[in-house]
Amino acid sequence: MSRLLITLLLLSCAAAQSSIDSAEYQARRRAALEKIPDGIVVLRAFSGMKHWDESGFHQDASFYYFSGLANLHGAILALDGTQKESWLFVSPRLGSFGADLDSAFLDPGSQTEAELKFNHVVPWDQFAAFVESRHKSNPN
Repeated sequence: MSRLLITLLLLSCAAAQSSIDSAEYQARRRAALEKIPDGIVVLRAFSGMKHWDESGFHQDASFYYFSGLANLHGAILALDGTQKESWLFVSPRLGSFGADLDSAFLDPGSQTEAELKFNHVVPWDQFAAFVESRHKSNPN
């Protein structure tokens, strides 16, 4: 019963989360990429603890503005101006906790890329290699 209640609550939160189409967030990312032709903007999903007076999870405003992902935990958004690509680095699901909270975690891969209109949605552990490869190609 509680599992059903949690699922219904998550579905209602996801439906009410945003009325903005993913194409709008893609357009925002594209506009930012045009303004940074030789750089990378890196934004991290909020991962800190909430204050005692806060009612729930509050996503980082800049991360949300460019991604539209209000409930995503453990993620990094990289806007690569040199390649004109958006990269979303996502953390793995955390056992049964992550399986119950589909809105809080994303699976890497082409299906998620297509749904959210990101160029790349890859595992979190690829972030260091991404930064290193970009630094090698453009040390400035």
